[in-house]
Amino acid sequence: MINVLYIAVGEGGSDQALITLIKELKCKIRPYIILGKLASQSTIDKLKSENIPYSILNYDFFWYPSKRNLWNYITRPIYALKLKNKKKFFAKQIIELSKQYKIDIIHTNSSAYQFGATAAQALKIPHIWHLREYQSLDFGHSHAYSLPYLKKQLHEENSTIIYDGVLRQSYKPKELPKEEYFLFVGRIVKEKGIFSLLNSYKDYLLRGGTFKLILGGNYSSEG
Repeated sequence: MINVLYIAVGEGGSDQALITLIKELKCKIRPYIILGKLASQSTIDKLKSENIPYSILNYDFFWYPSKRNLWNYITRPIYALKLKNKKKFFAKQIIELSKQYKIDIIHTNSSAYQFGATAAQALKIPHIWHLREYQSLDFGHSHAYSLPYLKKQLHEENSTIIYDGVLRQSYKPKELPKEEYFLFVGRIVKEKGIFSLLNSYKDYLLRGGTFKLILGGNYSSEG
């Protein structure tokens, strides 16, 4: 059995995929999950129902303040130093947990990869990073580590691509109508670009388009 420490967001579709992955691998791994400070109660309940041990740490993403705030923009160098100290602090927490639970592999299931990678390097164990969206476009964030910098790191390291997608063998997808359509699959929220999609689809219809738009995903009517 392999002891795997997963660093998760704790809120959103990525956690559902992670829990599905762990359930499929339950005969081969001993998982331990670290959730972020925004962990939802539904995610916690699912972990409890599956008897998956977890901890909640006050970790956060490595985002710069918005450029729209002039003072925040001017003080970015100070903020960058704070982020560097955060990285050391969170990495130390990961190292301590990894030693306690004799972790063999660290798997980061969010865009906040820095402290998981740092901890794995210190422990001389493999680090798997599930590269998700990099807080761009509809997320409206500015990551402290630019995408070009990240790509340079990945080229310099011994990296392997693992494609997403975990489905049970018994899973049978719902049959969609046999007609021409656009299909969106994901959480129906602003951060997933749903408004951009709807505006584009509206323009498409005004220009005489005939394809339907089908949305597949969870949504909330709040707000």
